[in-house]
Amino acid sequence: MKIYIYLFAVLIPGILCAQNTRYQPSQLDTIWRNVGNPGFSAGHAGWTSLAFGPSGEPYVAYQDSVNSRKSTVMRFNGTNWVNVVDPGFSAGEVDYTSLAFSPSGKPYVEYMDHFNGWFATVMKFDTLCFVAPAGPITGPNQVCQGTSGYLHLMKPGTGENCLVVYKVLTPNGDKLNDRWLIYCIENYPVNKVENFNYWVDLVSSISNYDNITKVWNGTDKIGDVVPDGTYYYLISIKNAQTLKGWVFVRAGLK
Repeated sequence: MKIYIYLFAVLIPGILCAQNTRYQPSQLDTIWRNVGNPGFSAGHAGWTSLAFGPSGEPYVAYQDSVNSRKSTVMRFNGTNWVNVVDPGFSAGEVDYTSLAFSPSGKPYVEYMDHFNGWFATVMKFDTLCFVAPAGPITGPNQVCQGTSGYLHLMKPGTGENCLVVYKVLTPNGDKLNDRWLIYCIENYPVNKVENFNYWVDLVSSISNYDNITKVWNGTDKIGDVVPDGTYYYLISIKNAQTLKGWVFVRAGLK
């Protein structure tokens, strides 16, 4: 599967589209347009992640099948999609790629690193190449201990923008991913974290979430482990917007 990126745009009345359909001034129409050439990646692309640079240019990171499923980052220069340094720059195969920009405009890539035992790895662009930042990135109680998966990397900064929401929870008692971790949440103690099932029934509600004593361990309101599947979250932080997304739970229960 190659990458296709589209721009949703309002058509200027009276322009001629590729399908030779002329839109009149009395009409207001919208379409999806290709951003650069469709299928611009060299081969199949997996775990794609899209972000915008400081000047508004789109970047995409992905697992690159042509380069041994390593990480590749490309950017759109206004005409074409071009590689940001060499394609396949990671040490080995990657999964669950996530791309974000620092406040200074430097791109960071996070992924599950097969070369390093499926642990989480973060790399940043350092003028000529992507490099690992100095020192490990850890959170409370060694957030990065154990294998990782389905992480969502958000732009570092102030407020809720420093959060990294872990996207997988495996409450099976092996002490790996048995708790659902939200990196940086301890910096904003006035919070409320809610989890819902597929039918939008409230499964868990925790105030002052801190990843340690107040943390979701994959159980419902009566303490039973929830069935395997996708659950949805709302993270409310005082004086900040509410964050929402999903987390996959797998404990071996159906």
